[in-house]
Amino acid sequence: MREMFKHTDKTAEIFNNMLHDYQKIDSDSELEKRKLSYDTYKNMGFLIDCLRFDGKVTIDDKSLADYFQGFSFTVKQNDDQYMISL
Repeated sequence: MREMFKHTDKTAEIFNNMLHDYQKIDSDSELEKRKLSYDTYKNMGFLIDCLRFDGKVTIDDKSLADYFQGFSFTVKQNDDQYMISL
């Protein structure tokens, strides 16, 4: 069985701030405020679970990378991929 990511007070605060904001998204105008598309939003639940349990995820969506970076997640770009981590 793999070991879960161990959150610190700082990573828990970053994650919870992002999760709180994500839960506020309930309309197209909320997506537009965050510069996210509906397709991106549909996949965010899975990515959030990856961040919760693994502390990192790799994506190829710059707008989503920018969204996470806005909450102080670490974002590293490698070609057209973005590694998001707490």
